[in-house]
Amino acid sequence: MLAQTYVSPKRAESLRAFLSADGKYYFLIANGRLYREDDSGSRRLVCATLPTVEWYDLVHFVQSPSNPVELWLCVSGLELYRSGDGGLSFELCKDVRLVGDLSFVPARWWDQDYVVCLLGSVRGQGQGFFSTRDGGRTWESIDLTETIPIL
Repeated sequence: MLAQTYVSPKRAESLRAFLSADGKYYFLIANGRLYREDDSGSRRLVCATLPTVEWYDLVHFVQSPSNPVELWLCVSGLELYRSGDGGLSFELCKDVRLVGDLSFVPARWWDQDYVVCLLGSVRGQGQGFFSTRDGGRTWESIDLTETIPIL
């Protein structure tokens, strides 16, 4: 997702904007709240219980290409949150810390099944590349030493 940061000079407010996976609307994060805005400019509050995002925070925000109600949010690489209801509520992924990158990738190159992959640290597994297929309940280490045949 493309991210933009806007800082209001009149208020101590930082606003982050992320384009949706289908390109039809924006998600806006401001003062611990998540909004959804469409092309008409109408803005709707989606969730009011997010961690506060300051202008200097690195924010990872991704939306599933195959399931638009699945959202993932990480603020400053410290805690990872997942929503399965389009952002109405977010759940902390307690085993994940120190996220360096977060994205959806195809599970297999020939289908539309996507998994969440991250570069970070998972409790009990150390640091590395990990993926989850069950909403973040369990994380599987990705072995980057394996070769992948190119057909």
